[in-house]
Amino acid sequence: MLGHLRMQSTTSRAPHVVVIGGSYAGLAAIQNMIRMIQARELLPSPIPQKAPEVLPTIKPKITLIDRRDGFFHTMGAPQALAVRGYAERAWKGYADCSSLKRAGVEFIQGQVASVDILHRVVKYQTLAGSPTEKSVNTEIHYDYLVAASGLNRPWPIVPFHHTKHAYLEDIEGQRTDLEQVKGAIVIVGGGAVGIETAAEIAQAYPRKRVILVHSRSDLLSSEPLPVDYKQQVWQLLCQANVEVQLERRVVGHVVVLENTKEQFDRLFLSTGEVLDAGKVIFCTAKPSPNTQFLPMDCLNELGFVKIKADLSLAVDIPNADFHLAIGDIAAWDGMKSVGAALFMGQCAAINVIGRMGIDTRSSVASNFVPAMLPSFPLIMNLAIGGNAATLGPDGLVTSGEGIHETFFGNDLGLKT
Repeated sequence: MLGHLRMQSTTSRAPHVVVIGGSYAGLAAIQNMIRMIQARELLPSPIPQKAPEVLPTIKPKITLIDRRDGFFHTMGAPQALAVRGYAERAWKGYADCSSLKRAGVEFIQGQVASVDILHRVVKYQTLAGSPTEKSVNTEIHYDYLVAASGLNRPWPIVPFHHTKHAYLEDIEGQRTDLEQVKGAIVIVGGGAVGIETAAEIAQAYPRKRVILVHSRSDLLSSEPLPVDYKQQVWQLLCQANVEVQLERRVVGHVVVLENTKEQFDRLFLSTGEVLDAGKVIFCTAKPSPNTQFLPMDCLNELGFVKIKADLSLAVDIPNADFHLAIGDIAAWDGMKSVGAALFMGQCAAINVIGRMGIDTRSSVASNFVPAMLPSFPLIMNLAIGGNAATLGPDGLVTSGEGIHETFFGNDLGLKT
């Protein structure tokens, strides 16, 4: 327990922590900071971490800035698209998060425009929650900043909506299309998102023809995964009644109007084949980091944030060590994953609270050892219908219904 930890402070002003982005990494950082402030254990972690020995006596102020009005369970996006009722649970409004409210976390729904590292100022535009509201440009000062703004991904895989209400309206239309479609449902793109989307749709609508089209000779072609894992994924897709068509690049796409009443999609493939579909879902767009609000010096050539092992910015700018970047926007080795985001959030929380201890200039606080990111091992967990395929850190490939239950449960990890 953390009850024995000494809590000291030399200032009467509450330190202010601003977290940009409330997905897995951002919320993990906030929840772990709350737990340390309340002298509670850190959240469970695959790599056990130690809380700092000295905590500030004055409770820090925590502000969350997010474009959405709530947390969206991105990992469950394929099921939200296919299964009626899941989307409602997959998006949880921050106003309904009792743990954040009890801890006094302030939520601002807004779009961050810029971060002034030297003066520690965030400029942002509030986002209107209704047609009658007006957006306002404003700024907020802080002592510590944690950037966890994630990647920009295309709809319908990840919602672009700012409110749960707008998202549910749109997803309902998408699901109605799936239910009423007469032709084949074609998923373009054999990466992780395309695979899980195809499998979820095939499981939800077993009488419909679901086709997964991929341009390369193997699935997950952009990932450095072993051949036996990719083959196992292909077998599970076939078991899920998904037709997998490899080495077929979509070179053209038109909408055909038939008999002036019904329309369908026509795909032209690199093989010369023509594929007609009742509905097409593209899962090929490469996600881009949402980091345009940070100074260019902080970013690499792809727009990801350059960080040190302690998650602070790897840039020669005064006050850079008061700024951390976590989750998918961080330029770090290993594959992007929910597990990595949660772990980085915990490390960021430890280092922010630990730095507050250092700022007390006490002899004990000066001994704070920051949490450091390791080199993440190559691991992969994919939900494929009622089955799952996993690649462990030891390189072992396993699959089956039991693996699905272990890693995803019956709701793609929503309860966890």
